[in-house]
Amino acid sequence: MKKKSEPELRSYTLPQEELDSLLLSRYGDKLEPINQEKLAQKNFKMQKARQLRQRFEKQPEQIETS
Repeated sequence: MKKKSEPELRSYTLPQEELDSLLLSRYGDKLEPINQEKLAQKNFKMQKARQLRQRFEKQPEQIETS
């Protein structure tokens, strides 16, 4: 037995062209798939830069206290 307060669920499938036009109007050009290898390289470089920056920021403090 259905409850009267619950709305009826309706679903339908959009044609690919209509789906593409909706996504294009909302988000712009299509997104490219992620290249996991390039993403890993970028993350590694960012981590290395962060470590170097932290090391550089700590050096002046050590020099002043010596």
